[in-house]
Amino acid sequence: MKQKLWKNYLKKKGYQIVESDEVADIYVINTCTVTNLGDRKSRQFIRRAKRSNKNSIIAVVGCYSQVAPDEVGKIEGVDVVIGTTHRDKIVDLCEKAITNNEKINIVKDIKGYKDFENLDIINVKSKTRAYIKIQEGCNQFCSYCIIPYARGPIRSRNLKDIIEETKRLSEAGFKEIILTGDTCGFLWEGFRASYFTRCNRRSGKSRWYRKNTFKFYRTNFNR
Repeated sequence: MKQKLWKNYLKKKGYQIVESDEVADIYVINTCTVTNLGDRKSRQFIRRAKRSNKNSIIAVVGCYSQVAPDEVGKIEGVDVVIGTTHRDKIVDLCEKAITNNEKINIVKDIKGYKDFENLDIINVKSKTRAYIKIQEGCNQFCSYCIIPYARGPIRSRNLKDIIEETKRLSEAGFKEIILTGDTCGFLWEGFRASYFTRCNRRSGKSRWYRKNTFKFYRTNFNR
């Protein structure tokens, strides 16, 4: 989902999107840090990208860069380090790194972060299924889980914003919309009732289902 978002940002600036195995001027690498394997694979991909084009700009974003920004910044070839906030600035930061020939690291401590970033995807090829992120973060701090440190505390998206994006996606022809989040089960009950009441008014039908320990809500507008 985030990859589509950054593709849209880059296309708006006039960049051409190429496949991951093709040579590029800018590489945006979205990292994972759930396990040590995720960290290692992220480092491998960063080095592989730099070998493909020694003059390229490497931007590293995501959970690995959020929890270990200094470690990521020391990897040879990394020019821009962004965590799990301010991701909408990725193109501007890459261009700044090119213009000023400098390394940029904007990662900050996320523990007290309270804002939900609205990262809307405007143009997508598929018109069948769309995803709307409505919640991010976790407050549980389980001993085995790094999510609170990588994603920060629980933040929920504004209900009005969700409704507006749902309406826009429906009008664009999407038949199915999936609401996602890190810990959707912690969303307040009034939010669920209000959201689905409004969806029913617009679409006539809605339903939800549970998968693993998270709750996902699916609304079909054209069924």
